[in-house]
Parts: sequence; C-alpha cells; structure tokens
Amino acid sequence: MSIKSVSKNDITFTPAYAGNREDTKPLTVIIHSLSRAEADKYAKRTRYFQRPGSKGEWDSNALEIQKKQFCDNVTKVSNFLDSETGEEITDIEHFYEEAPHPLIEEIIEAIVDISTLKDAEIKN
Repeated sequence: MSIKSVSKNDITFTPAYAGNREDTKPLTVIIHSLSRAEADKYAKRTRYFQRPGSKGEWDSNALEIQKKQFCDNVTKVSNFLDSETGEEITDIEHFYEEAPHPLIEEIIEAIVDISTLKDAEIKN
C-alpha cells in the first residue's frame, strides 16, 4: 500500500462520541484537513509567558490558538442541538463553546490527523 499526502478536500466527519455514529440522525462536521505545514503555523502562534507579578508561574495562549484552529477548519456543523431550546446550533464558535470537551477533542484530532480516519468515521 502506498502512503498518500493529506487530502486537500474538505470531508464530512461523523464523530464516535456518545454513540453518535449509531444515531439515525448523527452529528456531522465538515472539516478541512491540515497539512504538516498548516499545523505548524498554529503551533508557531502558541506563546508561553510568565504571569505578571508572579515568579515561576507560566501561562500560554494555547487554548486560544486551539479554538482558532478549530473555528478555521470546521466549516459546517449539523445536528447539534441546544439542550435548553432544542434549536440546532450551526455557528462554529457557538458549537465550540457549547459542545462537550471530549467531542471537541475528537474533532480536533480528526482535523490534525485526517490520514488515520477509517471509512466508518467519514460519512459517505
């Protein structure tokens, strides 16, 4: 089997989180896969700095960069409902803020390492 470069096309990804793939109307996201060079651009934006007025305590903007990477590379979300109103949330930033942490982490992993996704994970 030959190894291929990362696809430049967007794909529809169906996360496995909470049995989502077995649902009759699963949550799906359209994601743009990252090449190594694109992933490196986000990594280079990450900064570590000492907190003002405190010795030895460090902070970073890593979470801000992760959110930017997510919002830049998830182009559409479908079938994600607000728990209180039942309305569909389609705004990517709102989805990022409201979705369970493990779901967001699964999508980020898929964006970064699209080459490892199996056919069952990608909606045909």
